[in-house]
Amino acid sequence: MAFVVMVIVVFIAVMTTITRGGGRSTGRNMLFREAAHRLHGVYQPTGPFSPPRVQFRHGSVTATLDAGYDSRASGSPFLSLWLPWTNRQFECTLISRNAMDDGRAGSPPSSTGVNALVEGFHAESPFPEQLRRLLSEGFQWQLQRLLHAGDLGPLRVTIGQGTLKIRKLMVCRHAAELDEFVRLALDLYDQAILTQTEGIEFIDGDQVQIVDDARCQVCGDAITSDMVFCRRCKTPHHQECWHYYGSCSTYGCRETQYRIPPQASPVQQPPEGNVKE
Repeated sequence: MAFVVMVIVVFIAVMTTITRGGGRSTGRNMLFREAAHRLHGVYQPTGPFSPPRVQFRHGSVTATLDAGYDSRASGSPFLSLWLPWTNRQFECTLISRNAMDDGRAGSPPSSTGVNALVEGFHAESPFPEQLRRLLSEGFQWQLQRLLHAGDLGPLRVTIGQGTLKIRKLMVCRHAAELDEFVRLALDLYDQAILTQTEGIEFIDGDQVQIVDDARCQVCGDAITSDMVFCRRCKTPHHQECWHYYGSCSTYGCRETQYRIPPQASPVQQPPEGNVKE
């Protein structure tokens, strides 16, 4: 009898929680349904134990947008975006300092691996060289833009098991706020992907970029010739695909002018036996 009573009490508590969150869920569902339409994606509404979700294409990959409430932060709302990461072995965590200061960072960083100081963030990874490579000037700039978007809510970026996850505590009441989060999160992802490329060195003025197996976001194929770069975000495209699309294909960029790399040369690999330790 006591067990039956306990089950009834738990059931009532769960239903009460769901009912109280119904108003909030309705608003989020509407925002996500509209976002799915703008992103040409697939919308999944809130369930009793699942958040609203939108899956959409970003270039040649599938991105997943969802939302929820963080129990570790007194039920504060958050937005998150998930995208695939090609290197399944690489792991890293970046936590904004404001999350660590008020205890909303989640589990504390471990004592293993390398710690790197990024303005406003704690960065950690057991792969020091790959972490330093990730923390390019462009990546850190996009990180700051995302941190300062909205109400300056805590930000956490994690890479592991082939997934990059961007999660920000923030109150999202309007479509413009949701669109800004998606745009800035995708910009951060694009910069992260650029740091992982190597093989051809493009020299343009004083800037050097490394590109390996660059893929056009319009057609999804590898770019082996007729490559152009977006003037604004540096995303590579086939020149023909750029003209077909009419602008940069990166979400939110809308740049209509591109650059042709003035010089491209293979990166010279040191001969075997002459590699310095």
